Amino acid sequence: MSYVYPPRQPSGRENSAIPGYPYLRAGANADVVHVDTGLLAKLNAAARVLGHPILIFSGYRDPAYSASVGGYANDPHARGVGVDATVNGTEIGTYVAGRGLDPVAFFAKFGLPSGAQ
Repeated sequence: MSYVYPPRQPSGRENSAIPGYPYLRAGANADVVHVDTGLLAKLNAAARVLGHPILIFSGYRDPAYSASVGGYANDPHARGVGVDATVNGTEIGTYVAGRGLDPVAFFAKFGLPSGAQ
C-alpha cells in the first residue's frame, strides 16, 4: 500500500518536472527516482483532476536518514512508497477539502489511502 504523509515546509528551491508525469514536480532535494511508479501515476492522475501540479518535496529516503528525520528505518519513504507533497503550497488533503471535496473519497478514487495528506 502507498502512503502520502503530511508535508514539512518545502525548501523554496526551484522545482523540476518529473519525466513521464506531467502533473508532478520534484523539489530540489526530493529523490523521486526510487519512488514507486504506481504511486507516482496515481498522484499524477489526481493532480490532473485538480488542475494543478503536485510538488513532491520528499520522496525516497535512505533508511538511516529517514530514521534520523523522524521516520523509521522501514517506513514508507525508505520503501519508496511514501512522499511528502503539496498543491500550490498547501498540504494535499487541506487543498482538496478547500475545493469542497471529501479528501477520503477523492483519494480513494485514485487508489490512494484514506490517510493521504
